[in-house]
Amino acid sequence: MNNKWIFFLIILSIAGCIGDGNDIILDDIDNGTPVNLNEQFNLKIDQAVIIESESLKVKFLEVTEDSRCPSDVTCIWAGRVGVLLNISIDNNNLGDIKLMNGADSQKLDIKDINGYSIRLVKVDPYPISTKEIKPSDYIISLIISKSIG
Repeated sequence: MNNKWIFFLIILSIAGCIGDGNDIILDDIDNGTPVNLNEQFNLKIDQAVIIESESLKVKFLEVTEDSRCPSDVTCIWAGRVGVLLNISIDNNNLGDIKLMNGADSQKLDIKDINGYSIRLVKVDPYPISTKEIKPSDYIISLIISKSIG
């Protein structure tokens, strides 16, 4: 191939990368990673997911409390953990919801909002008495499904 063709291909490649301004990049605009209904997913603080088919966006804002008994300690009370999520549908902010879970996995919190059930499955890491958990360390597992009834 001669140099003219190489130059032409380079210019064509660059031109193909320049959009008309109407291109929609989901993560840039909505700040959400696509997920599906009824499938478990993980979020860190300030991360969001979007269920495109439902125009539903959920963002993990913060851990509001973590009084779970550390795994290396014997406690009278198992404790609990709470998280705050922001919910929006069709770009309409429905507000924040708080989900609480007991340290016992039998106590899973589920909130119904606008026809959807949001279930807090797990909050990691589990506390250890000798280690501080930073906000950036938290990872929550959620499942979103359509409400029954």
